[in-house]
Amino acid sequence: MYRPVKMTKYLLFKLNNELYGIENSILQNTQHYEYVITLIDAPNYMHGAIKTEGTLVPVIDLRVILGSEETQVNSDSHILIVKVTISGSEILIGIAVDALDEMVDVCRDKITARESGSPACIKGVIDITGGKATLLHINKILSVAKKNKVLDAVEQIERIIN
Repeated sequence: MYRPVKMTKYLLFKLNNELYGIENSILQNTQHYEYVITLIDAPNYMHGAIKTEGTLVPVIDLRVILGSEETQVNSDSHILIVKVTISGSEILIGIAVDALDEMVDVCRDKITARESGSPACIKGVIDITGGKATLLHINKILSVAKKNKVLDAVEQIERIIN
């Protein structure tokens, strides 16, 4: 019996010369990294905030979250604007990445499950032309403590604009 193949679109991007991907369904927008507003007492994984479509959005550094050094912003750097759920509320977060790569269609059965012991934010790995890409669960990227800091930043941003 024929079963249609379920494909999901993923945006691939680079961090530390490695490819990562997030589901397109949570992606709201991408933009070049520029005009980031510094937030007072922000943790090292938070660059500040950007204004996009009239909304101030906190920007986190995915490199730092994943345990690497801070992103060195250059002409290839981008911010992914994604919708995440924190404490039952949907909010927009900007994610600083080194560079955009491409949008790909991925069949669910082509995703290799994450290795045991790897972080929960890793959904799995896919083979692509020229290598592999690690797929991420963006809602699992931030620990509870970091989610609270992001919420604090959102409140600080709201105070700035009100």
